[in-house]
This record gives sequence, C-alpha cells and structure tokens, in this order.
Amino acid sequence: MAPAFFSITLGFSQPIIADNFHEQPILVEHNGDSFETICGIENLRVWNRLDELEKLQNGWDGEDSISIKKQIVEKLRNVLYQAKENDLKDWVLFPDAMGYLYLDYSKGSTSAGITLLENTCHYFIMKNGTIEKGDNLLFSPENIISIVRRLQ
Repeated sequence: MAPAFFSITLGFSQPIIADNFHEQPILVEHNGDSFETICGIENLRVWNRLDELEKLQNGWDGEDSISIKKQIVEKLRNVLYQAKENDLKDWVLFPDAMGYLYLDYSKGSTSAGITLLENTCHYFIMKNGTIEKGDNLLFSPENIISIVRRLQ
C-alpha cells in the first residue's frame, strides 16, 4: 500500500493528517460510529488550495486587495462536500483582489471559468469554438457542479 494523506474532521477540531491509511488521499468526517468520505483526491487538491487562499490578508495583492470573503469559502466547501471524485479534476482555484474566488479550467482547446461571488456566480465555457456564458446564477453546489460536469 502506497503512503497516502488523509484528513479527519472531528466536530470543531482541525483536520488530522495521517499516512498509510488509504490508497488515495481523502478527507473524511466522523459520523457517530463511522467515518464518511467527504472529499476525494482531486477535490482535496482544490480543498487544500482553498485553505491556502482563506489565509490571505487584506493587502495580499496590493494596497486595495482584500482577503477572501468567508461566505464564499464556506459555500465552496459545500460544493466540495457534494462533488464527486473527479468533478474538479483539471480545475484550478485562484483568488481575486476583490475577495472573490475564480475557478479556471483549460484542457486542449476547451477552457472555462467560474467567478464565485457571495450569492451568485458568473461562468463561461469555450468548447469547440462556441462560447456559453451565464451571469448572476445562484451560487449553489448544484449549479457549480452542473457547470463543471459539462466539461467531463
């Protein structure tokens, strides 16, 4: 069995890191007498990036930049809880100087982006020479997952 990383979230405690437990990195949650997988390897990569970006302070990208808005962080975590293992494969998470988050996708001639605001999101998908856009879409796990699955 190859060494692997996993985190356990118990109540309000911080994640626990361990090795050699599972063949793939996972994030698990304790539910009474059992553990439930809540984030697989590809989504864990985005989860870890989100943890990094959440620590940004005001001024991180110049005098006028602000820290990432907590409401956006929590909503994206809800997306990660509900997403399947490979939903966010090939997506990269970036901060925005206005406190928002941006998910970026690029593979071959296909590209996409989702700007995550407090209550809404904006997206585009460029695929096979055509562009699809959506503005002021409700920021919900269902809507974000629906967008990312269009590229699978």
